[in-house]
Parts: sequence; C-alpha cells; structure tokens
Amino acid sequence: MEPRTIPQVLQVENIPEPIISINEQGQIVYMNKAAAAYAEQYVNGLQEGICFSAFIREGEWEPDVQGASTIHLKDDTGRLLTWEVHAFPKYADEKRQGYDLFIRDRTPYVRLQELSDEIKACYTQLLDVYLDPIMIIQNERIMFINEKAEEVMGGTYDQLIGESIHRFIPQDYREQVLCRNIYPNHSEKRTELTEIQVYNLQDEILDVEIASSVIQYKGKPAFMTVMRNITERKQFQYEITHMAYHDALTGLPNRRKFIQQLHHLIEQSNKKASNFAAMAIDIDRFKNINDSLGHSYGDYFLVEMANRILVSLSDYDATVARMGGDEFTILVHQFDDPSELNQIAEKITDAVRQPFHLKDCDFYVTASIGIVIYPQDGMSVEELIKNADSAMYEQKKSGKNGYCFFSHELEAQMKEKVELEGDLRRALAFNELILYYQPQYYAVHADHQTMIGVEALVRWNHPTRGLLTPEQFIPLAKETGFIFEIETWILREACRQMKAWQEQGGPLMPVWVNLSCVQFYQLNFKQKVVQILEETGLEPQYLGLEITEGTMMDPSFSEDVLSALDALGVRISLDDFGTGYSSLRYLQRSAIHRLKIDRSLTKNIVENSSNQVIVATIIAMARKLELDVIAEGIETRDQLNFLLGIECNDIQGFYFSRPLSARDIEEVLFAKNHYRSSSVEGQHSTIEISPTR
Repeated sequence: MEPRTIPQVLQVENIPEPIISINEQGQIVYMNKAAAAYAEQYVNGLQEGICFSAFIREGEWEPDVQGASTIHLKDDTGRLLTWEVHAFPKYADEKRQGYDLFIRDRTPYVRLQELSDEIKACYTQLLDVYLDPIMIIQNERIMFINEKAEEVMGGTYDQLIGESIHRFIPQDYREQVLCRNIYPNHSEKRTELTEIQVYNLQDEILDVEIASSVIQYKGKPAFMTVMRNITERKQFQYEITHMAYHDALTGLPNRRKFIQQLHHLIEQSNKKASNFAAMAIDIDRFKNINDSLGHSYGDYFLVEMANRILVSLSDYDATVARMGGDEFTILVHQFDDPSELNQIAEKITDAVRQPFHLKDCDFYVTASIGIVIYPQDGMSVEELIKNADSAMYEQKKSGKNGYCFFSHELEAQMKEKVELEGDLRRALAFNELILYYQPQYYAVHADHQTMIGVEALVRWNHPTRGLLTPEQFIPLAKETGFIFEIETWILREACRQMKAWQEQGGPLMPVWVNLSCVQFYQLNFKQKVVQILEETGLEPQYLGLEITEGTMMDPSFSEDVLSALDALGVRISLDDFGTGYSSLRYLQRSAIHRLKIDRSLTKNIVENSSNQVIVATIIAMARKLELDVIAEGIETRDQLNFLLGIECNDIQGFYFSRPLSARDIEEVLFAKNHYRSSSVEGQHSTIEISPTR
C-alpha cells in the first residue's frame, strides 16, 4: 500500500498555511500551494526532493518533538526567518513513513518584539487589523470589531457591537478564559498567545488563538483582543491524530491506541485497586476467504466481523481494537465476576460463527479467544498481550471455536515450548535424533509369524529430558517449519541403515518411512528421494513411504508425485486408513500399494461390532483393488485371532514387538537361525520370532 500523505487525507492544497511532507530520510516529498509560493518568495531553494534539514540550524529541530517547535533559517537575502512547526507522523501498514509539517511563519511577530515598545504597539495594531480578526472590549462589551472579525464571528458590525463578551465564551470555563486570556494583568499589558474555543452568532464552536493588550479607547482603559481562526487547522490535526491511532479499514482503535489504553487502564487499576480483562481474538479460517475471494472481499468480511464484535459488546464497558490482519483485541474495563467474561466470550464466538453471505454463498468461520485478567495474569502491557496470545493459541490447538483463560500452568507450558524449540533446532547438529524400528509381520497364526519389514520411528535423545517420543516434539517441528529438515534426515538415515543391514547379510525387506504433507508437497520431493537413494545405495523397492489421507486432498498434484515414485519402484502405503475422507476414486487412480488400518479401528475390534464391519469391509475392498493391507496397534491375542479370521495377515503392534533401537533390531536380524533371506521378487523375507506379550 502506498504511504498516506496529506493530499490523500484532506483537501489541503488551498489551505493558506504552508504544509510540507517529508519522508523518513528527511527529503521533501510534497508542498502545498502556500508552501510553494512562500518558498518562491523567500527561500527559493526549498523544493521537493531537497533535504528539509539542510535549511535549518543543525541540531535545532527533531520531528519526534511533541507539540510546536521553533526553528530558524535564512531567506534568499540572508535575513533570519522564524518558523513555528507542528510535526505529525504519517503511517502506512503500521509503519511510519515520514512526517507532515504544518508551518506558521512567526518572523513578523519576532521582528515586532525587537522593535521599540511604541513602534511595536503601532505596528502590531496595524498588522493585526489588516490580517486577523480584532475586537476592542470595554466594560465586558464589544466596542469595536474589524471586518475579518465580522466574518469569523458570523455577524455584521451592527449585530456584534454592544454584545456582551460572555455571549461568545462557553460557560464551563468562562471565568478562567476571561481572567487569563481576555483581561491581562495591567502590569503585564499583554497576554500570551493562547488557544481557546468560542461561539459564533450561529452557536457554532470555533477554535481560535487569542492575545489581548491593554489600550486606551476613547480616553478610557480597554482591551484589544486579536484572534486567529484555527478551526480548520485543529480539524486537520484531529484527522492526522485519528489516523495515527485508528485502523483505516474498520475505524477501530489500532495497536498503538490499544497499547495506550492498556497503559492507562493499568495506571487506573493500580490507583483504585481494581481489575480488568483483555481478550485476544483470532478469526479461524479467515485465510480461506481471503484466498478464495480476494482481498477486497476479505476486507469487507473483516469490517463485518468488527461490527459483529461491537454489537456483542454493546451491553458492556469494553473497547474493541484491531491489531492487524484477522486479529482483534478487547479491553473489558470492569466486571463484577469472571463469569461475565465467559458470557462476553460466548456472545462473540456465537456472533462470529453465524453464516456470512457473500457472492451467493454462505461462509462459516469461528473465533479463538484468549483471556487474561489484570493483575493476576500479568503486571505489564507486554505480559498481558503475550499471555492473552498464549491462551488464544492454546484454544486454537484445542479445536478453535471457543475461548481459553490464561493460567500459570499454560505459561509454564509456553516457556517449556520455547525452550524445547531452541533445543530442537540444535538436535540435528548435535546428532541427538535417533531412529527406532518397529517390526511388521506376516502371521500364519498366533504363534507363527515372519518379519516382512520395519517402520522407522524417530526419537529424540534429549540431553536433559531423556528419550522423547514423536508426540512430544513433532507437532512443534511442524508448527515451526523445522519438520522438513527432520523428515529429510529420517528418510536418509532409514535408507542408510537398511542398506547397511543388507550389506551385513540381513533380509531383503523394505523400511517404511512416514511422510508429512509438508514434505510431500515440496516441489523437488521426487528428486530428493532419488538423491537419497543414490547417496545410500538402497534399491527403490526396499523403501516404502507412508502418507496420510490428507495428502490426497489435491489429486492433481498428488497423483503425479505418486506415479513418479511408483515408476522409481518406491512402495506407497496409505496410513491411518478409515479415519479420514479418502475417495475410492483416488485409491483406484493413484499409485497406492498398501492400506494401513488405523489403530483407532483395531483397538476395540473384539468388542465393537461396528469396527468389525468397517475393518472387514476395508479388507474386502483392498482385495478387490489388489492392494495389500496391514493392521496396526495389535496388542492382544484376541485382536490378532480376529484379524487372522478375516484374512488380514500383515500385522504391526506391541503384541509382537515394541519399536526397537537399531542395535536391538540387529540382535533379531542376525541371531543364529532366526532368519532366512529370500531375494525372489514378490516373496517375503522370512524371520521367525516368538511374539512379545
């Protein structure tokens, strides 16, 4: 998105005050007409593309200074000019792009102050009468008003003369304004230039700058008040400030405003010994809408979500902000009981999951919410935001579409997760990953079986936590993107080990390696497999790859990859079959060689008649499609006997063997008379072994 500049926000080209925009490097990128005319008349070198700081005294001005700054520079004749500069930062995509400079030439006022008192008084009166609204007040009534003042105050000379000055000053601070700004101390003779608000005759509020001087009018003391209408300038300043603290798409407070309000709430809560709550909200599956319909519809959707959240909070003292993307935050300023937070979260999740109708279709999304309470869940802004995010991500992990309160147990889990991530990235470099192998058997009956392959299963030999199973670190590897490096190592190490066993006289059987979607959908995956087989010397028919049903969801891509692997001679097994949404058409068209029946179906197969029917159907279907079938998770003799009874002879599970280290596998493979190897294609390599109960 292009950085926002003043011309994109307000029509300022014809504003009489000079306005200059500079970028983050200090170069001038825009000058309005007033600025260009001023430069042409006084400072000819001041133009777009030139560094602004080159014209002012070194170290005299920094754009980050709050409020007005006074700077000095020389005009074309060498005379010293004095400017009052208001700098407003401008942002795009929450990144500062530079500053908009609102400039007032204070040179005439500075020069007037350098004149003698008599000349200054005369010159000031003449200049102010000509340029700015001026009024003479005597006995709290208007005695004189010039034409410019008539214009500003919205009336004629006859309408305004004789009016009480009280008529034009808001009552709430009338006395303060009169004492400090209209009537100066007689010893000072003049008030400082001050900003106040006044009414015009139409009862419209105007922002003005005023200064008053004690004079003699018709032989009696009076006050001459000079005004300048700055209503447009104040409105412009408000617009710039609003842009800096509000989201351009939804109009909600942005991250900067949210943090500011959070700081304020912490201060107030500390003074009152009260608490408040903050919520972090993420819209689940928003990316699907953005990707399928485009960013314009995505923006429209986000506006609708913002409105739904606002409506949900209409009965509560709460503030909604958009942090960016599909992330929102809420500050619940006060609540009587934590159960109110449950109600708020439930209202939001219910509102978000209502169908969103767009382009003749209904779209469904959900919200994941993390909740923190001050001060028990954090004492600082950073802690509260971090902990709310942690609770929100915990909800996402738990199934999305709901809310989760932060707890210190969760904090400990997050800390452990961060530490584990750092250790995981060092695990490969320090050779801490190892492979275990679970044998797979062809069983004739419960007491006679032969080994037909092994499945490679990774373990992490952590230096302080001991031996970790995949469930303890593979989800983290997927979340951090480190899974690709780990799976590549697993594939290479499994092929190397199997080749080493074969060279030592071991049986010719395949090693099966689990494959994630991340690895499978790498554009160069086939080439990676070929490279590893060449490096290790393992023949392709002794490598099996186990993929999940989710890998088949993009058939146009997956079928090409599977066909290429099949052409190499690599065998493919469809893992966890029966738990997903595989299409039978995919099984028929894709190069799948084996189905693995998931342990969730075999666990209670003896008692569960539904599982019996499903497993029997899978086996019958596989036979018709000429696919091999293997059942995993077999732990009891009854399970084994049932499967053998329906002609499922390929078995994997604790009944025969737990996953074993490479050394333990070798003790089985190379034990005297425990195997006989067959190299005839299509026959199982045979290893007779007693079952482990």
